Amino acid sequence: MKGGNDKGIIYWHLSYKAKFRRTLWMIPLVITVIALFLVLDLPTKYTVTLSLIPVVTLLVQLIYTYKKWQDEIESEKE
Repeated sequence: MKGGNDKGIIYWHLSYKAKFRRTLWMIPLVITVIALFLVLDLPTKYTVTLSLIPVVTLLVQLIYTYKKWQDEIESEKE
């Protein structure tokens, strides 16, 4: 996101560094959602499936935004 902002509300206008930080803030939310699934005492297969979806999504987004952030840093050096 060349020319993106590090501050702001609109996600699409943020730099990848800011997107990465915002994604890190989602970790407590994902943990809370998983804890909620455990408290609801759903069948195990539903708990595992519903827990894996946000965890995998979060990990993929973290890896993607981190790599794009590093690419952004490299392109600024050139």
